[in-house]
Amino acid sequence: MRKIKAYLKISVKDKEVFRAIIQALEPEVKFKPPSERSEALLKYNESGDTVIEFEARDINALRAMVNAYLYLLHVATNTIEAVRRRISLG
Repeated sequence: MRKIKAYLKISVKDKEVFRAIIQALEPEVKFKPPSERSEALLKYNESGDTVIEFEARDINALRAMVNAYLYLLHVATNTIEAVRRRISLG
């Protein structure tokens, strides 16, 4: 059966934010239970570019995976911003 692929590219200039995002996403990619329907790969370099590659057997599995990772990115960036605001309020 043919697989469907999607790529999500994230560029982050701030090294601390970059590391925090990688630390948030890596466990999801590495320790995700095996699935016949879908898989994700996380590729990044120290310049701050991150690519998440999604591969799925069907469009529903692909959509679910992309949505889950977008939500994780949303949570990670919101958490970083909340911590920064909290630190600046001191």
